[in-house]
Amino acid sequence: MPRFRTDERVRALITNSTKPRIVDYPGQPSIKVGVRGLDDVELDHCRVEAAQKIHDIAKTRRWDPVQTSELDPALLERFVEREIVLRAFIDPDTLEDETPVLFFANVHELKQVGATGVTDLMNVYIEHQEWANPNVSIGPEEEKELVDALGKEQSAALYLTGIEPSILRRLLISSVKRLHDYRTGKCSTSKTSEPSTTPRSEKL
Repeated sequence: MPRFRTDERVRALITNSTKPRIVDYPGQPSIKVGVRGLDDVELDHCRVEAAQKIHDIAKTRRWDPVQTSELDPALLERFVEREIVLRAFIDPDTLEDETPVLFFANVHELKQVGATGVTDLMNVYIEHQEWANPNVSIGPEEEKELVDALGKEQSAALYLTGIEPSILRRLLISSVKRLHDYRTGKCSTSKTSEPSTTPRSEKL
């Protein structure tokens, strides 16, 4: 059995989900940006960094960090999304470099695109993950059957444990995209609303 460390073919297959590609910047088809999938370790770092920033803000303002998160349950999610976007998007001109340059140099530059801009970028990231991991395809009817089944189960968790992780991942991606399309009335992330300001790294 080939090993991850010694077999380049196996390593390439396994790490395909983190392979970067060039896409349109949301709402700006003339601007290109590189996007890559984050691995589990990087995603863990995003969560830890987000939690730490919330703790630091609460401490500065003499708030209780736990109560701060309880007042706004979506707060941590928004902070995590910023961390993901900051790490996942890179300068397309450095895509093939050993160490690609981040599209946004820091969180202060990312803040300039506004909340809508971060949401649009996060949707592009999710779409990229779907492109990079075409494991299972779930259609509307299959989604409906799953939702109906969950509604009849006394414990949804028990039902979900019997489903392949790849199917659950695709269901989540599909649901997020459908929800986004429903809310915005748009068919794809490439047509999402324009960010509040143009990033410094635009390539015309």
